[in-house]
Amino acid sequence: MFGFISHFLIEKITDLVHHVQMFADDLILIMEGPISEIDKKLILIFKIIQEFGMNPNKDKTL
Repeated sequence: MFGFISHFLIEKITDLVHHVQMFADDLILIMEGPISEIDKKLILIFKIIQEFGMNPNKDKTL
């Protein structure tokens, strides 16, 4: 029973990470023109999300 629940949670978290990744990709593509400091910070945050999402076995410490 516990194995099923943990497998289910891992699957849902993986789906969530995938959706956040797609959102980050779309947001970065939408940004055009001069980039403000806030935009630079947002892009950095989304790139970190992408990196962790694409490498699930990677150490997640910053």
